[in-house]
Amino acid sequence: MADGITALRQKKRERTSRQAPPPRHPTGRDIVAEFVAGQAVTAVAHIDEQDPPAPPAPAAIPAEPTSDPVESALDEAGSVVDGSQTQAPDPAAKPVRAAAGRRSKRPLPDLTIDWTDPLMHVATPTRVSVANSVVRQFKDVADQPGSPPQTELILSAVNDQLHRLPELVLSRRPEEQQQTGFFLRRATVQKPEPWLPLYMRPIAGEVEALKRIVDWVTEVITDGHPGRRRSNRSEVVTAALAATYSPPAPTAV
Repeated sequence: MADGITALRQKKRERTSRQAPPPRHPTGRDIVAEFVAGQAVTAVAHIDEQDPPAPPAPAAIPAEPTSDPVESALDEAGSVVDGSQTQAPDPAAKPVRAAAGRRSKRPLPDLTIDWTDPLMHVATPTRVSVANSVVRQFKDVADQPGSPPQTELILSAVNDQLHRLPELVLSRRPEEQQQTGFFLRRATVQKPEPWLPLYMRPIAGEVEALKRIVDWVTEVITDGHPGRRRSNRSEVVTAALAATYSPPAPTAV
């Protein structure tokens, strides 16, 4: 009986001391390494399939100022006392430039004539009164051999001086030559220059054009000056002939 107990104890010690049997599906180091490598490849594949991240937007570079505001303010105010600085324009010169601009942009009269109308070609003897001095200067040219007819010379002078006829008419009026600063305005007392008749033979179309020019001159010179007297054909012709045939004023030495 003792032998049986001893045999059981010996078997128990053997079972306790022996190692556990290997598993049926062993997982060695190579298998684990292959498994880890497969997981890494799969992760890299997933990352490659995604869109690449957008590059960061470049930071905005502040624009450099074109000029120093302090220097601009000094230049505009004219506070720099250097003699090379440009002087400010004289305000008194502005009205002169504005008046010249208005004169250059002033609309001229409409001189369109229907020359298909036979009545516009009928000659009409016309007489105008011209200052004696202007007649003498005009005759010196008109009486020369080979000169065009008087009618053509007169109408050519009116056409050449058309844009400044209002100023020429006013320059020949004595009442417009008053001294400034005098509160009482009167026409200057002087012996009038004799006026002589000057004859021409314009056709009806030219007479109509001359009438429109006279009306236009009257409209211009009375604009803002309702007290001015109206112009007439003789005054317009005299102003045009004087500006065309008068000798230039001598230049002061």
